[in-house]
Amino acid sequence: MIRAILAALIFAAELVAIALVYQVMVDFDCFQTDYYRTCRGLRSGVTRGGVMLVVLVIYGLIRTERFVQLVRSIQSQRGSHLGLAVNGLGLLVVFSPLLLIPQDALAQNFLLLLALLVIGGILMAIGALVWIMPARDWRAFLFGEGWLLPGILIGAFFLPDLAVPATYVWNLAAMNHATFYAVFVGLQALGVETFARPEDFLIVAHDFPVTIARQCSGVEGLALTTGFMVIYALLMRGELINRRYWGVLFPVALLISWVLNIVRIIGLLLIGAYVSPQHAINGFHSYGGWLMFTFLAISIVIVANSVAWFHKTPANTAKAPPVSRDPLAFQILPMVVLLVSGILVNTFWSNPTAGYPLQAGLMLLVLLYFRDQIIALNWSFDWLAVLSGLAVGVMWVLPVWADASPNEPMSLFWVLCRLLGTMLLVPIIEEVFFRGYLLEKLGTGGIAMRLLALVVTSVMFGLLHERIWAGFAAGLIFGLIKLRRDRICDPVQSHVTANVVVAAVAITLGDWSLI
Repeated sequence: MIRAILAALIFAAELVAIALVYQVMVDFDCFQTDYYRTCRGLRSGVTRGGVMLVVLVIYGLIRTERFVQLVRSIQSQRGSHLGLAVNGLGLLVVFSPLLLIPQDALAQNFLLLLALLVIGGILMAIGALVWIMPARDWRAFLFGEGWLLPGILIGAFFLPDLAVPATYVWNLAAMNHATFYAVFVGLQALGVETFARPEDFLIVAHDFPVTIARQCSGVEGLALTTGFMVIYALLMRGELINRRYWGVLFPVALLISWVLNIVRIIGLLLIGAYVSPQHAINGFHSYGGWLMFTFLAISIVIVANSVAWFHKTPANTAKAPPVSRDPLAFQILPMVVLLVSGILVNTFWSNPTAGYPLQAGLMLLVLLYFRDQIIALNWSFDWLAVLSGLAVGVMWVLPVWADASPNEPMSLFWVLCRLLGTMLLVPIIEEVFFRGYLLEKLGTGGIAMRLLALVVTSVMFGLLHERIWAGFAAGLIFGLIKLRRDRICDPVQSHVTANVVVAAVAITLGDWSLI
């Protein structure tokens, strides 16, 4: 069961990586294209994938026996290595626009961008599935209960679209007014200088205006929460006490959804008034709502599953082995935390660099959680790893040395967090994931498969860095160091050494953009 959930987390990491690259690191706005609706639909793909992932995890929690059967099928039926090659090709196609099209020309070449992303995504999905298990076994799993699982997944894919028709079903003037006055009272309680015009649903906080339209009244959250709870009820049909589930948990969930929307609007106004209007609109407004919905959806599952009062029969309370001891969890979860923390700081900080202490704190916590597995690694010193790390560090800073310029002074706490993250936390997390998991997972087979895995993982590693080609070269070196003795501690030492060199140069020049 843990393995099934972790497989879903791999998919989440891929979604977060794509979102981080294309929605945060790339300067691109759908308004710049002639295909606004299509562009917005494309950008919602990550959101749709996230909703489907949550639903699939819930399905695994409820239908444990089906996932056990799936795991047995995976163990007994080896997939095709051709699928691995197709998956790797799909990854290259997904990120190829960043290499083929200049960032300032992405909007003008939107149709080409769309085609490459769609084709790459399809190749990634098909290749990964066929590599894990033959298509006939996947078909048997999907349709083992008829159209229940495919129908639920299709419903999850279109769940974000429920928000549009819901504005006509639940477009209650009382709700709009209630949201408006709750936001106004909340701002007043925080001591914010506020101007309100109820007839237009306009609120201005320190010259930053927000109009609470019908889609901002909380109806979108109500629609998504309702759809999510319907899917959960379908999966749990016959096991829930419906009058308690729908009569108690459902209205409480709707109320919390509405309150979270009020908190979101207040946060939007505070960020726009005191931090950055542009970030409030393009950053927090884009991600804040979905972060809160994800939190609510997970909370609903936890409460509905753990509270016996909602069930006709007591839930199984047998304890599973702790995740902290699972090697696969150690390889994947820290990288998920790293990527999600990047989304968080881009959501709540207009200058994401200022939010680095939060990232460092989350990375430190997840590594402390897996501390026993980290300590158990063979940490013997390797001169070649250190020398290769010195070479990577010099390669990284040499081309930009002449252009470096001192930044504004940062607090001592921020500097310490940055150094801790750069020189220790990030190298462990990235190497355990890229070289410890991906390189091993993709490189099964002969020399050709290992070389392909080395190239694919290095490309992915490069795409997560602003300087793609330098990141690609570093990924190749770290990968070769891993393959030399098949010890993950060797590329970690190399990566740590490289980042120490870069950090030393950044301190000397006062330019934190180097790291």
